[in-house]
Amino acid sequence: MIDTIHALSVDFDNCLTGDWSKWKLGNKPNYEKYSENVEEQNQQKQEEEDWFIAGVIHENGPIFRHIENDYVDGASKKELKVIKKICLMGTLRKGILEDYMNRVPYKKEKSFGVSCFPVFKAFFHEASKRSMSVCSIPCVFDTTLLSDIYCDKEPGESYDNALKNYRDFKVSSTVREFSRAVPESSKVDLLYMQFHKIASEHPNAEIIFDFIDDQEDILDALQPFFFDNSDLVPSNVTLRFYQYKAGDEAITLFKNEIKGRGGILSIEIIKENVKTMAMIAMVKDDISKCFQAHRLNIIKVFKQCSEKLNKFKQKHIELCEKIKSITSESLTSCTNLFW
Repeated sequence: MIDTIHALSVDFDNCLTGDWSKWKLGNKPNYEKYSENVEEQNQQKQEEEDWFIAGVIHENGPIFRHIENDYVDGASKKELKVIKKICLMGTLRKGILEDYMNRVPYKKEKSFGVSCFPVFKAFFHEASKRSMSVCSIPCVFDTTLLSDIYCDKEPGESYDNALKNYRDFKVSSTVREFSRAVPESSKVDLLYMQFHKIASEHPNAEIIFDFIDDQEDILDALQPFFFDNSDLVPSNVTLRFYQYKAGDEAITLFKNEIKGRGGILSIEIIKENVKTMAMIAMVKDDISKCFQAHRLNIIKVFKQCSEKLNKFKQKHIELCEKIKSITSESLTSCTNLFW
């Protein structure tokens, strides 16, 4: 049996939240006006958040069942032994600023909305409990965001910062204190970072990486892109796409799975490549110049200009070969020392 990591990257808006306004779940908090007392106001906001989290957990049974399996759909239990599950945030809310700008408001006149970060935390905590209860397989939450990558932060640092500050965050001059990400809309940089990071942390395991999103246009761009460029996907990764929206009866496989043919990168090179991808697409020589982009779509850019895609792929391949060479030299050195 082959030790296997089952990773799931899940979208937030519409995918996990669905038609939340139609939820019939207990008594939805309905404050016409927040209290002017700070302590009471925080309590009101917490009640709204708790209601929303309960709704997300209630409406997404198919995702929980997908996580609870002690095998990988479509593979024999004799072939693959799932030893760990990893859940990731597959959302365009790449940091606290993007989260603030895309919150789901309960009422249009209210400035407060639901942040994705406490919802993801609660949802994946529930997933972990169910996974251990049903199949005794640990399920961990990888909190790395693209804002960590683009701003050279430690993995998970932007998420931790967002959890501490999302309630009081406002768009102002203080925004410069927080990590940011390039406003890319196809999610190609997000998936590239996520499956390469998991591969780098588990180089000797087979990785089944599932990406779950509600939007067909996003899936219909990502799947053919990575199918045509499977040398950008690590060789120990099988990439699968699913379409799903909260409230659906099941998660639907979107087209064929993709077996990677590329090398496994270090986290330092993953960071460099994610930035390089954006800079090549935008023809910029500094990643900070890419933050002002208006919804960059890297897949569309690469489709319209194959020279840019080839330039990125050449850099990617060169770094893969460099790592192979360093690894080979290290092994040779160790062998010589042994003999």
